[in-house]
Amino acid sequence: MGVHGWSNSDGGDAWFEWGEQGAGFSDYTELRRVDPYETFTGNPIGEQSGVTYEYRAVLVNDYAKSEGATRTVSLSPRN
Repeated sequence: MGVHGWSNSDGGDAWFEWGEQGAGFSDYTELRRVDPYETFTGNPIGEQSGVTYEYRAVLVNDYAKSEGATRTVSLSPRN
């Protein structure tokens, strides 16, 4: 599973927080340095099929910490 986001006008350090839906953001993806308005991808590790996850993009720079909207994704069970 890969998740995608984009940075604001200042760029900064970006990653994704994620976790099982309703349990909060207990995990995170690798940290990436991004330029202004750059798209970036995170690759959660350890997710399981048949589970719904929530995630959000996070960006930190010299001015602030920004958190994107929370989104969900459901992974289909494997047969």
